[in-house]
Amino acid sequence: DYLEARYVAAAQGIAQIMDERMRGVAIHRIHGDFHLGNVLLREERFYVLDFDDMVVGPAIQDMWLLIPGRGREVKRKYEIWLEGYQQFRDIDHQTLSLVEPLRGLRYIHYAAWLARRWHDPAFPATWPHFGTEDYWAQETVDLEEQLQICRLSDPHAEPDQSDGGEEELTNKDFFWDMED
Repeated sequence: DYLEARYVAAAQGIAQIMDERMRGVAIHRIHGDFHLGNVLLREERFYVLDFDDMVVGPAIQDMWLLIPGRGREVKRKYEIWLEGYQQFRDIDHQTLSLVEPLRGLRYIHYAAWLARRWHDPAFPATWPHFGTEDYWAQETVDLEEQLQICRLSDPHAEPDQSDGGEEELTNKDFFWDMED
């Protein structure tokens, strides 16, 4: 099917870019799903939840999930986060080039996660559009756009799209259960 071929081509393109940019990158145990929905603040202390997605990968994987989006404001937040992170562990700033391929891999992983859990009655009830032609058409377009962003991005910095014409992405854009 034409749609499947396009999806596979975009996924393979993102995987290839990720492979190229991962060369020489240090990997560690990371949370793997470190977004604000998995961080609680109680009595002036942070608590991190949901370690079932813990994996080995680049530290930057957890950062981009915690600070989603693109543009100057996000880049500033990355710099602040990196400064704090480096009080505990060194990080190679070149790994910022992994953010966009990681974002693309997240799209693929999320669709696979839905498919693997589809037998659970809560999933069809929560995501009734999953698996439809419209769903896969939109997923394919999104993945192709993400591939283009990966190709066009400076390998040493986040793409700058802060011209005011695009709304900044938030955690809610990436996680169905995220509330403001």
